[in-house]
Amino acid sequence: MPSPAPMRRACLLAAAVAALLQSCVAFNSVENELQGPEDGSQRCARTYAVAYDGHTLALAGDRSEKDRRQFVADTKEVLTKLGCDAIYVEDETKADLRISVTLHALPQMDQFRISFMMFGTIPVWGTATTLTYVIEDERSKRSNTYQVDETIVAYIFLLPVTWISYFTNDSGRAYREALRNFLTHS
Repeated sequence: MPSPAPMRRACLLAAAVAALLQSCVAFNSVENELQGPEDGSQRCARTYAVAYDGHTLALAGDRSEKDRRQFVADTKEVLTKLGCDAIYVEDETKADLRISVTLHALPQMDQFRISFMMFGTIPVWGTATTLTYVIEDERSKRSNTYQVDETIVAYIFLLPVTWISYFTNDSGRAYREALRNFLTHS
């Protein structure tokens, strides 16, 4: 009969592995899209400014400047694809297209804590607003607020399909879709 110490270590190791192997599948959806016919007029030169208010985990380091630069690059990409000359300006008062991005920390959902304590054997899911984009156009005097909701499903048996989140959970894609929607429908 094996001694209790190795059995105890084996049980602790199995519990630790089960806790680490909890899998999570997440995807984003953009809310408050504009409807109606697309505006066919080309706006050839656009000056734009991007303000970013992001909260990051201390463990991940401060990524706010890197994230802001990515939003600036994504904005330039969308404007260029729409046939406009994109000119970034730091001063928001000199921009005719102002974009404010706010990253919301995910709420501490009790059901996720319970699932973690049960090593992922209890499936949980939830939806939270993770990003808010406020886009203002000085030329057309229009603005719209877009919210990106992130839906998260956590369950240990989702481990084989967790890799899907790396392809579907793209907040940059959601931002580009929201900006394209605003520019073509406003």
